[in-house]
Amino acid sequence: TGREWPPAAPAPPRIVACEPTGKLSRRVASCVASLNKILNSAALLDAPPPVEPRRLASPASLPPRMEAWRMFRGKDLAEHKANTLRACLGTAATIVEALRCPVSGDFFQDPVTDRLGHTFERSWVQPADGLRQNLAIKNFIQALAKHCPAARLRDSAGVPPEAPEPPPQVAGVPELGPLPELDDFQEEVQSQLKLPEHLTNHLVCDVSFGIPRDPMLAPSGITFDKDYILDWLNKSGTDPRTSQSLKKTDLVPNLAVSRVVHALAELLRVP
Repeated sequence: TGREWPPAAPAPPRIVACEPTGKLSRRVASCVASLNKILNSAALLDAPPPVEPRRLASPASLPPRMEAWRMFRGKDLAEHKANTLRACLGTAATIVEALRCPVSGDFFQDPVTDRLGHTFERSWVQPADGLRQNLAIKNFIQALAKHCPAARLRDSAGVPPEAPEPPPQVAGVPELGPLPELDDFQEEVQSQLKLPEHLTNHLVCDVSFGIPRDPMLAPSGITFDKDYILDWLNKSGTDPRTSQSLKKTDLVPNLAVSRVVHALAELLRVP
């Protein structure tokens, strides 16, 4: 039809007058100008009010039912990610639970460990004294994300609370115990469990250059084998990686790494 759609809004009516040439014409022109102002004001009154942009509600302002649904949806997505990772890892799928935050239920992205050795996602717990980053678990999960891209480990399944609570106090430390000698551990994991060596390299101790039998976490976020780091501190008194001062009392258990190593060792049926 050649017409534009939607049609443009009609312009307000306007009275046009000729150029004033005499005294009477100037009066008429003044009246016309006043009438045009009145017509323009009427058009503004008839115009619809401006629409304000919609704002997304924050988790704190959501109704209880919507908040419950949001939490349920987050846990559902986290479980879907876990099942996808299990399918990717095959026999080594038993390590999956050791890589999930006990508060959010999702996989670690920025893990921090407390003085008792328990690891949490940083944005899901309130900052507290003694929390330190867990680089071994963080780097291990980042490598897993590349190895199993379908699991989408880098995507958060839920939204952290605006006011996170302190890390939950877990009574005692689980008795995992030190592992036996693991001379060919990485080779066995690669051959039997089909887990590439570049993944387990993130769990290796910086002093022994092997899988830690009793992993300990330093304030720098680096994990060491307990026997080797204690022997090192008796001679040096510094962190082997950062060369900063390090005491024996600064070390805490790294239970997340210990659970991963124990799960792999059980699959290999290490006596």
